[in-house]
Amino acid sequence: MSKHYVTTPIGTAVLPFLFTEDKEYGGYKVAIRVDKKTAEVFKAKLLEELKGEEFKSKTPHIPIVADEKHEGMYLIRTSSKYKPMVFDSKNKPLSEASRVGGGSEVRAIAEAYKYEVQKKEGIKLRLKQVQVIKLAEGGAGASSFEQVEDGYEADVSEGGFESALDL
Repeated sequence: MSKHYVTTPIGTAVLPFLFTEDKEYGGYKVAIRVDKKTAEVFKAKLLEELKGEEFKSKTPHIPIVADEKHEGMYLIRTSSKYKPMVFDSKNKPLSEASRVGGGSEVRAIAEAYKYEVQKKEGIKLRLKQVQVIKLAEGGAGASSFEQVEDGYEADVSEGGFESALDL
């Protein structure tokens, strides 16, 4: 069986676990949010790549799902037991100190493979590499809120909450 590598389209990273494992579900992963047309084009590319594989089911599971939080958007799901290589937009490796957060613009290279478990079958995308096109830093203390004009602003020079996060 030959290996099938695919490159996802550029999209928005959702819950990326690229340098540390997902403690709740295990593994390294990133879902990439794209619009419907982009998802359809990628699905066709994925099926074309695996056209030699035979599926018993007429509707095998595909790792592209509707994004329940963003109408009209889809998630391309990738995951791996192993840490992927992560690069910046110029193909320079990123260090583990990089905090690639949700909202970053990324694309991924994944190994597409057929799986069959009990009576379920489909395609999975084993995450190999991620390229960060635009970084949105995430991690402890990173806020996802928009700024509010004329609101309360903490004086972080007094060693408030922000300094407590820099353990």
